[in-house]
Amino acid sequence: SAFLTINLRMLGQNLLQDIQKLCAEVQDDTIPIPPLFDIKLRTDDGRKFYASKTLLSARSEYFYNMFGSGMKETHDTSREQLISGITGDDLWFLLRYLTGFSFEQLSSELSGVLRAESLYRSANFFLLTPLYNLIDRWIISYIEKLIME
Repeated sequence: SAFLTINLRMLGQNLLQDIQKLCAEVQDDTIPIPPLFDIKLRTDDGRKFYASKTLLSARSEYFYNMFGSGMKETHDTSREQLISGITGDDLWFLLRYLTGFSFEQLSSELSGVLRAESLYRSANFFLLTPLYNLIDRWIISYIEKLIME
């Protein structure tokens, strides 16, 4: 029983880190999709990311509708999906947020209001209300700091 408790604690400590590995940027487009991934997402600017449909669907109503509600993407067997209207940088940010990275961990990438505004629109488009609200508060705080200077 003590052994089981220790192993379960170790598993619980690493679970978030393990889930965070369920998205990755494609480095070599010639190799097949690795086993833990079942979709390759492509942005208009040409960047590509491996992801898990199940994880994305569990964390985002947008992806749930895309992959599980009968939309054309549900039955698309190509395993590569174009995500239009979002930059590779923004999709990478959103994918990491969806796989468990905290906003605090990712917020260092917000270099100013324009970048935050782009993510704000993306979070709204992908129906990520909690992230949308966090970015909204970040923008307000950023502007307040500029005014105070």
